[in-house]
Amino acid sequence: MNRLRFTFLVCGLLAGLSINGSAQQSAPLRISGSVSHALKLSVGGPASSTLTGASASVQATVYAQANEQIVVALSAPGQTGPLSISIPIEVRTNVAYELLAASTTEGCAPTLAARVESVRASGPQTTTEAVERARFNAAQATLDAIGAALLDGPRVSKAGNFSTPTNALLVNLVVQLSEAPQSSCAWQATLRLSLRPLTANP
Repeated sequence: MNRLRFTFLVCGLLAGLSINGSAQQSAPLRISGSVSHALKLSVGGPASSTLTGASASVQATVYAQANEQIVVALSAPGQTGPLSISIPIEVRTNVAYELLAASTTEGCAPTLAARVESVRASGPQTTTEAVERARFNAAQATLDAIGAALLDGPRVSKAGNFSTPTNALLVNLVVQLSEAPQSSCAWQATLRLSLRPLTANP
């Protein structure tokens, strides 16, 4: 009798272990997490300018500041005519983004406006949607310290890193300066271009 009870007890334990093991194996495994936003705005080449009817030369310096910002410093010792500056920039992101532009001025500075002229992919590691779904307005946006949105779109880079040449969106930005009104007044202007992530794909 004792042996029979012992056999029943062992069989019961084995059955319980088998059921528990099956339950554990069939339980779904859930993994959650998020990837940090990564955005990079950089100068893609030298800026070119066209100046008409100027009595003073305009000094323009373009440089990157941190990963998400480019600063363009403009100055002249006196009156200048209308000026158009073409600035090639590169955008790399792993999230949807928005490109913003803002300006501040000193002295008798002209009015600044900007627009995106064109966008294209730098290579095969740029997502197809980066060009197809990029949104920008062909009209000039007048700039001030508050800033204006010039371009937005979905994720740009599908592989690589911030220095990979084939995973960027190549953007041609055109900045237009009006005529500076006073001949004897020096002026300075600062253009700031920045990237920020969008909470949802546009």
